[in-house]
Amino acid sequence: MSKELVSALIQLGAERGIDRAAVLQAAEESYAVALNRRHTSSDIHVRLDPESGAMRVFRARRVVDEVLVPGAEWTPEEAQATKPGAVAGDLIELEEMDGDMGRIVAAQARQALQQRLIQIQRDLIMQSFAERAGEILTGVVMRRLSSERGRLAPNPGPAPAEPLESTCLDLVAAAKPSPNPSPEFTLTSPVVKDGGTLPIEFTGDGAGVSLPLAWHNVPKGTVSLALVMHHLDPEGRTKVYWLVTDIDPKTAAVAKNATDFGRLGLSTVHDRVEYAPPHSQGPGLKKYVLTLFALSAKPNLADARQPIDLATLLPAMKGRILGAADLTVTYTRPAGASDEAAQRPARPGPPRPAGGKGE
Repeated sequence: MSKELVSALIQLGAERGIDRAAVLQAAEESYAVALNRRHTSSDIHVRLDPESGAMRVFRARRVVDEVLVPGAEWTPEEAQATKPGAVAGDLIELEEMDGDMGRIVAAQARQALQQRLIQIQRDLIMQSFAERAGEILTGVVMRRLSSERGRLAPNPGPAPAEPLESTCLDLVAAAKPSPNPSPEFTLTSPVVKDGGTLPIEFTGDGAGVSLPLAWHNVPKGTVSLALVMHHLDPEGRTKVYWLVTDIDPKTAAVAKNATDFGRLGLSTVHDRVEYAPPHSQGPGLKKYVLTLFALSAKPNLADARQPIDLATLLPAMKGRILGAADLTVTYTRPAGASDEAAQRPARPGPPRPAGGKGE
């Protein structure tokens, strides 16, 4: 086994939430199983050097007073030639085989390893849920286990951290206070009713301009407003189409294609500071939700990376939300619609910097 293969195994384990030691042990056990099957024995075991990838194969012999299994047992006299002072009951390891096990045995070992890693992953998932018995959890089913018809599995963890926008949760909905403390606070548009179809002019299949909006009954004590338009993709990830912060609460409406209210944030659809007109790929009706947050204080974003994105805004609004008003719109792309709009020039606005903090 090469060093590169060992590194790949360790990386695979990390992606499945399996630590390094468990991956190496699973590999050693899998190759030992394949070798024991080849030699019709049960006393062969393997040690794997994670640094060099070298595989050392050992056969263990038990020291007994009377040998019943030749090749697997030694008398004390025979054992003492290898290990002085050996007595009945000792287990002596002999490195008497090399790691070149042949193509068939290697294939059997890889198959056994794959099954072993799957089992470890399942055990970890079961353990993580067993520790939370009695709790009410919310989650997203990520995939069907291909090897077991009818069984479903959540996305396993732990896993490498992902940007907030890509987690499998409706992040905007989760940020709203429940119950809504200001149900009279509403968000409307003169071009579409709540739950209605968004006119093509405001989509990527049309002019791609932002829709006009109006809001009513802003909660008392509102110091600032923030607007988010988002959509959940088929994998459950929150996609941001429009984000505007620092909106003056005295503003009651914005016109079509307006860019002069508040401060534009980052849309994650094309990674641009703009309104990203909906044109989600795939057939069927898609739902987009515009949410206007009324805030008791301006979010502290002075030291945040610019332009502001959803991952930065939501934590900064926590504890300051007086109410949230939604406007839900839908859109179904025409048959044969192209994705040329995805390559359109960016609307006016600052580009996303490579890194660093704000202006």
